[in-house]
Amino acid sequence: MKHVSPWRIGGFASLGIACLILIAPLVYGILRGVGELPGAIFDEEVQFACGLSLVTAIISTALCIPLSLCATSSLFSARFKGRSALVQLLTTPMALPHIVLGIMLVLFFGNQGLAPLLEPLGIEFIFTVQGIILAQVVTNIPFVVEQLWAAFSNINPKHIFQARSMGASNAQLDWLVVFPSVKHDIIAAIIMCFSRCLGEYGAVMMVAGTTRMSTEVLPTAILLNTSTGNLSRALAIATILILLAIALSGLSRIWLRQSTHDKYRSHKRVRHGSATGNTTDDADTKGLGVNGSNACADVQYSGAGAESSGANISGAGGDTRSDADVDANGSGVERSDAKGEYAT
Repeated sequence: MKHVSPWRIGGFASLGIACLILIAPLVYGILRGVGELPGAIFDEEVQFACGLSLVTAIISTALCIPLSLCATSSLFSARFKGRSALVQLLTTPMALPHIVLGIMLVLFFGNQGLAPLLEPLGIEFIFTVQGIILAQVVTNIPFVVEQLWAAFSNINPKHIFQARSMGASNAQLDWLVVFPSVKHDIIAAIIMCFSRCLGEYGAVMMVAGTTRMSTEVLPTAILLNTSTGNLSRALAIATILILLAIALSGLSRIWLRQSTHDKYRSHKRVRHGSATGNTTDDADTKGLGVNGSNACADVQYSGAGAESSGANISGAGGDTRSDADVDANGSGVERSDAKGEYAT
């Protein structure tokens, strides 16, 4: 009989406990709630809560993703003291209970904060639908920034160096190199943000309240129906949220798996080039004004040093010459000039 280590036995025991306390209640709730769905779908209150949840989640996601993407991109490309501390501050709210964030938002945008200044402009956040959107955006920005920052940190620095050496501006660098490199992570962040907006409760309850048929979203509808003893309707609403969460989680995993597959293929190509003594990275040169089908930065590695060759660049202007130094292992460098031929 094959010996099974105690560590392996403990691992399977932990897996069984996790499935018991996580998956079993969800399955049981779905089986109980499916029978209540037909009656709940045609209920006016459930329809209102579903509609308001979808509308606010879509708007909040449309605001959160561009804001987080631009902020993360700016932090990634910038070099200044305190950058790590600023990233830490942006992601710290992830560790806070959302009800704490809700209290802070009520104080800041309430009558003791900015409310007297915003009311003449017709902007109100407390106990309004705008407050739902505000709470969803504020609670999700830290999670999106954290996910995008991790994705940006995995970008191959060679690609950024190539784009810079070909004269790419900051906007071209973002749109042609950075964003395409993390496109799957961005889509996964969109799905995650939308899912979290649908299920946000603590901050929404503090800022917008739980007024029936006014600021009632799906999570607060569960609370209202449970407090009034209508457990069948609350169970039906909970089942809707569970099914939506399963679908969105599956989509997110598919996109992240595709991202991992693409990174593996790219890494495999780089390793194959290194094995032959020559690595070539092809950059997407649309919009960079590169003459030819591919712009290659060829770097040949040897025990004594490295050799850097240039690329033909076509743009607007005159001739220019630039030096590129590539140090393979710190022992020696050969310098070559990269001459750019510019078309008038």
